[in-house]
Amino acid sequence: MTPEQKAALARLNQPYSSVNEGWRRTIASAIDDLARWITHDAVIQRLVNQFTDTLKPSKMPVLDWRLVRAMIWTETNPYKVSQWSGNVMQIGVTGDPGMNVVLQGDENVKLILDDASRKTLTKASITTDPNTNILAGMSYMLSRMCESESFEEIDPAHPKLSDHVVKKGETLDAIAKTVGCSTQWLLKLNNQNPKLAIGQTIKVQATLRGRRISSWRAFTPENLQSRYNGNGDPHYAKKLHYCLGVMDIIAMPR
Repeated sequence: MTPEQKAALARLNQPYSSVNEGWRRTIASAIDDLARWITHDAVIQRLVNQFTDTLKPSKMPVLDWRLVRAMIWTETNPYKVSQWSGNVMQIGVTGDPGMNVVLQGDENVKLILDDASRKTLTKASITTDPNTNILAGMSYMLSRMCESESFEEIDPAHPKLSDHVVKKGETLDAIAKTVGCSTQWLLKLNNQNPKLAIGQTIKVQATLRGRRISSWRAFTPENLQSRYNGNGDPHYAKKLHYCLGVMDIIAMPR
């Protein structure tokens, strides 16, 4: 560590005195022992790039890969060998809801992680393989940082309105199922009239339905503390900031 780095570390420590000193010393050891701390960097960067690409249509905000690295450094460290080489993001530990949310396919998780990828995840792989643990941890984190909404819109493959003549025994629900739209959509097309009569002509139209991401929270330490960590650690945001500060010191010229 250069004199300049020592001075920068002293300045960094001042506003974080409330954070455990032993923990801070461990994180600061990365300055002189960086090789141990960057073994997961390639996986983090690959996954950040992958999610950034696949979630671009939802206007996901910029995610600095170093913030994910800071999350890992906050959860564990390379001196805890069994954790560092397995459950590196602590997904699946006792009391943590993340693994079950990912494995069960919570609504937002399904929007973050495609079914094929999600079905390759198991309890064993998440808790023992660091790459899979990071994938599960990031998927859970992203699912907590977005909001989703249900939608129904015109099917571009079948955009035209059609006429349907009501037959004996037909209901709005049955017609909607046959056409491929919701009952609410049929009501909207037909002036909200729920009554049907045999021989009546109503408007029908096929639609696309599902859920989609409607908004995102910014990827900040404070938002991660409330949404990902669930305020379980009152110092979580400070720890992330501290890790990022140490990373800045590491980047200083030697």
